[in-house]
Amino acid sequence: MIVLCIAYHNIAVEQEFLKQYQASLNSYAKAAQSASKYLGEPHPMTQNMNEVLTQATKKIAAIIQKTMVRGQMQQSRVGIPMQELESLIRQSDLE
Repeated sequence: MIVLCIAYHNIAVEQEFLKQYQASLNSYAKAAQSASKYLGEPHPMTQNMNEVLTQATKKIAAIIQKTMVRGQMQQSRVGIPMQELESLIRQSDLE
């Protein structure tokens, strides 16, 4: 089942490259969920996939925030704090 986790991860990487951020985070989440389900929480692949998901969420949240700030600077509005944005992204991944 490691192959399934790696496949989801590879899909996520490609989606991220194509700037399909929500799809990418969904695929990272599927990789982590598959690892947990089939390999168990203590398995190194599961721990790795969870860390990759966390890092990807932070990275994509920063990209989205940067994009929003640029757009809002033109409209002179205040941006969403990074932690709040990461939380919103994680919640949407679980739906």
